Amino acid sequence: MDNDLERTAELYDNDNEEEVEKAWKEWKQTFEKSYGTPEEEERRKKAWLDTRALITEHNKEYLEGRESYSMGVNQFTDMLPGELPPMGHLSSPSEERG
Repeated sequence: MDNDLERTAELYDNDNEEEVEKAWKEWKQTFEKSYGTPEEEERRKKAWLDTRALITEHNKEYLEGRESYSMGVNQFTDMLPGELPPMGHLSSPSEERG
Protein backbone atom coordinates (compact mmCIF):
# COMPACT_ATOMS: atom_id res chain seq x y z
CA MET A 1 0.00 0.00 0.00
CA ASP A 2 2.74 2.48 0.93
CA ASN A 3 4.46 1.98 -2.44
CA ASP A 4 1.20 2.83 -4.20
CA LEU A 5 0.87 6.01 -2.12
CA GLU A 6 4.46 6.99 -2.90
CA ARG A 7 3.89 6.50 -6.63
CA THR A 8 0.61 8.42 -6.48
CA ALA A 9 2.19 11.32 -4.58
CA GLU A 10 5.05 11.43 -7.08
CA LEU A 11 2.66 11.36 -10.04
CA TYR A 12 0.56 14.20 -8.63
CA ASP A 13 3.64 16.25 -7.81
CA ASN A 14 4.91 15.94 -11.37
CA ASP A 15 1.63 16.28 -13.27
CA ASN A 16 1.72 17.96 -16.62
CA GLU A 17 -1.42 19.22 -18.31
CA GLU A 18 -1.83 16.05 -20.36
CA GLU A 19 -1.61 13.84 -17.25
CA VAL A 20 -4.06 16.09 -15.40
CA GLU A 21 -6.58 15.87 -18.25
CA LYS A 22 -6.23 12.10 -18.42
CA ALA A 23 -6.69 11.71 -14.65
CA TRP A 24 -9.68 14.11 -14.70
CA LYS A 25 -11.39 12.16 -17.50
CA GLU A 26 -10.72 8.82 -15.80
CA TRP A 27 -12.08 10.13 -12.50
CA LYS A 28 -15.24 11.47 -14.18
CA GLN A 29 -15.77 8.14 -15.92
CA THR A 30 -15.17 6.12 -12.75
CA PHE A 31 -17.70 8.13 -10.75
CA GLU A 32 -20.07 8.78 -13.69
CA LYS A 33 -19.74 12.55 -13.46
CA SER A 34 -21.07 15.00 -16.02
CA TYR A 35 -21.75 18.72 -15.77
CA GLY A 36 -24.41 20.95 -17.31
CA THR A 37 -22.14 23.71 -18.59
CA PRO A 38 -18.45 24.25 -19.38
CA GLU A 39 -18.34 26.77 -16.51
CA GLU A 40 -19.66 24.17 -14.07
CA GLU A 41 -17.09 21.67 -15.30
CA GLU A 42 -14.28 24.19 -14.77
CA ARG A 43 -15.47 24.91 -11.20
CA ARG A 44 -15.65 21.19 -10.45
CA LYS A 45 -12.26 20.53 -12.02
CA LYS A 46 -10.68 23.25 -9.88
CA ALA A 47 -12.29 21.79 -6.74
CA TRP A 48 -11.07 18.33 -7.80
CA LEU A 49 -7.52 19.63 -8.32
CA ASP A 50 -7.53 21.46 -4.98
CA THR A 51 -8.83 18.41 -3.13
CA ARG A 52 -6.37 16.14 -4.91
CA ALA A 53 -3.53 18.43 -3.78
CA LEU A 54 -4.76 18.20 -0.16
CA ILE A 55 -4.94 14.41 -0.44
CA THR A 56 -1.41 14.24 -1.85
CA GLU A 57 -0.04 16.44 0.92
CA HIS A 58 -1.86 14.44 3.59
CA ASN A 59 -0.55 11.15 2.18
CA LYS A 60 3.02 12.45 2.21
CA GLU A 61 2.57 13.12 5.93
CA TYR A 62 1.11 9.63 6.32
CA LEU A 63 4.16 8.10 4.64
CA GLU A 64 6.39 10.11 7.00
CA GLY A 65 4.46 8.76 10.00
CA ARG A 66 2.84 12.09 10.90
CA GLU A 67 -0.68 10.92 10.03
CA SER A 68 -2.33 7.66 11.03
CA TYR A 69 -4.41 7.07 7.88
CA SER A 70 -4.15 7.59 4.14
CA MET A 71 -6.67 9.34 1.91
CA GLY A 72 -7.83 8.86 -1.67
CA VAL A 73 -10.14 10.37 -4.25
CA ASN A 74 -13.81 9.40 -4.21
CA GLN A 75 -17.15 10.58 -5.59
CA PHE A 76 -16.94 13.76 -3.47
CA THR A 77 -13.55 14.97 -4.74
CA ASP A 78 -15.16 17.59 -7.03
CA MET A 79 -17.34 19.11 -4.31
CA LEU A 80 -16.82 22.48 -2.70
CA PRO A 81 -16.46 22.51 1.11
CA GLY A 82 -20.01 23.76 1.75
CA GLU A 83 -21.46 20.97 -0.39
CA LEU A 84 -19.85 18.06 1.41
CA PRO A 85 -22.13 15.88 3.50
CA PRO A 86 -21.52 16.04 7.26
CA MET A 87 -18.94 13.51 8.38
CA GLY A 88 -19.44 11.24 11.33
CA HIS A 89 -22.90 12.47 12.24
CA LEU A 90 -25.21 9.69 13.24
CA SER A 91 -28.70 10.72 14.18
CA SER A 92 -30.09 9.55 17.47
CA PRO A 93 -33.55 8.00 17.67
CA SER A 94 -34.88 11.23 19.24
CA GLU A 95 -33.55 13.27 16.30
CA GLU A 96 -35.23 10.92 13.84
CA ARG A 97 -38.61 11.25 15.60
CA GLY A 98 -38.38 15.03 15.56
